[in-house]
Amino acid sequence: MGKIAQTGVLELPEFKNQQGQLQKLYEDLCLAVTAQKAGTVEQLCRVRKGKKTIEVYRSNI
Repeated sequence: MGKIAQTGVLELPEFKNQQGQLQKLYEDLCLAVTAQKAGTVEQLCRVRKGKKTIEVYRSNI
C-alpha cells in the first residue's frame, strides 16, 4: 500500500473509487491480521503453560 501511495497513481480522478475500495480492504486486512495475532498469542501462551506443566511433572518423577 505504501508503494502505491508513493507513486501517486491513486490520486488521479479515475482511481478515486479504487482508492476507497483499497483503503477498505486494507483496513479489513489489518483487522484480520490483528485478530489472528491475538489468537496465536493465546495459543502460544497455552503451549508454554503446558510445557511448564510437563517439565514440573517430569522433575517430580
